[in-house]
Amino acid sequence: MPNPKSWFGRGNTRALLISGGVLALFITGSAFAVGEGDPLTGGERNPSANQTQQFAVETQIIGDIAASTAADGGYVTRQSNTREGADAGGAAIYGCRATKGTAQGGEGCLRANNLAKGIALEVQSSGVPALFQVGTAPGTVVDAPPFATNARGVVTNLNAERVGGASLQNIQAAIRAAESRFVTINAAGAIESQSGGFTVASAYPAMPAAANGNVYINANDDLTNNGIVATLGLNNQTSPDVDGSRAGRNPAADSNQQFSGEIVASRCAIENITRCAPEGTNNTNHFVVSPRNSDGTVTSDTTRKRFTAVVTANPSPAPAPAG
Repeated sequence: MPNPKSWFGRGNTRALLISGGVLALFITGSAFAVGEGDPLTGGERNPSANQTQQFAVETQIIGDIAASTAADGGYVTRQSNTREGADAGGAAIYGCRATKGTAQGGEGCLRANNLAKGIALEVQSSGVPALFQVGTAPGTVVDAPPFATNARGVVTNLNAERVGGASLQNIQAAIRAAESRFVTINAAGAIESQSGGFTVASAYPAMPAAANGNVYINANDDLTNNGIVATLGLNNQTSPDVDGSRAGRNPAADSNQQFSGEIVASRCAIENITRCAPEGTNNTNHFVVSPRNSDGTVTSDTTRKRFTAVVTANPSPAPAPAG
């Protein structure tokens, strides 16, 4: 009978260790990367059909290709799917499991980096050129920005002319409707100050006679559901008392012009109530203000009053009663 110890001589021990190493390789093959240095095989999973095996070193495809306007050429690689019709598939998909982007010290699944100053990414389609989806459910609205950028420049043809379907004019009108606005008109009938949006359509016109003594103002917004309030403004510098002073202490009736007067205001085009005479003013965008002397008579060039008109906010519809 052979001596058992003789089998474990130097040569046989080496054979046993090598065999054990091969066995360990087959048992724990998932711990080893494979395929580096081998050619890629078309139509198959590379580097192996075994999904536990994968590359551990970055694969680079480098070229020196000139730009081209031809149907092909100009790119180091080209991936194209020629299938047409309803079952046509895509050309490439890149997947990863990164949790941080480049700015956070990680990498995104796809990065286009132009080392010169040209365009890094071009997207072209006859339909919707790009879809930015957050999450895995396409029909679910997610409260998250679709992309981020550090650029603040204006993008041609990408300025948001509409927000929520509303144009800039709609938004401005909504802001005006949600806020009270004012305009102050001086004694000459010109705007002295305002919160914005007002223009004088006609001030103290000689004709038509019915409009003389009135100021017609365009609010540039529908005033159907707005209130209009007007008040006279003090002027003790250019409108002295009848005795020449500006103290406003003359005891005689109607002698303190800068502290006296009457004023009324109304939206134009209120059926059977208010009609505005100057051309182009009898509509819901205009209102009329009529400053008067204390006895109700029409003011003149020497007794005109400065005044302020306030257009109140357009109230929101009242909530429906409970129950």
